[in-house]
Amino acid sequence: MTTIDSLDVDLPQKLMNITGVEPLISKAVVYMIRKVDFLFLTLPVSILGIFTNIANIVVFSKLGFSENSNLHFVALSICDFMGVTPLMITGALCYPAFKNFSNWPLMLHIGHSLTRVTIVAKGGSAMMTTVISAERCLAVMFPLKVTIRCSVQPAEVVVLGKS
Repeated sequence: MTTIDSLDVDLPQKLMNITGVEPLISKAVVYMIRKVDFLFLTLPVSILGIFTNIANIVVFSKLGFSENSNLHFVALSICDFMGVTPLMITGALCYPAFKNFSNWPLMLHIGHSLTRVTIVAKGGSAMMTTVISAERCLAVMFPLKVTIRCSVQPAEVVVLGKS
């Protein structure tokens, strides 16, 4: 079984032997950058995103789904929430202060596996943004025909397909 030290030290040494290129920065600098990134960027943005998306979901749900835009904004908030929450968990699991724990490789594996959820949620968020933009464009171009072209039934199918 490989140890934490062999995971941390041997791989860069093997890569240096293969490529002949030395790393530009040391591991201590990489860990420092990861700590600053998590504490000052990922964590505050994730917490803010979680609270604002929950607030958006509650507000647009209370407004009802009589308008398409409310349904689309709820779907967008759900996609954003599903993208921000795994991002924060991934940052916490891959935090360098935990590297001396015995289950560090498992934590890294779980953290890196959650990035796939974030990527899928970002795709859903981008698609919902496209739907909202197309609906707004249709509302400007054809103000009286928008209710006929964008009814609630197709929007529900889109929401079920993306969430």
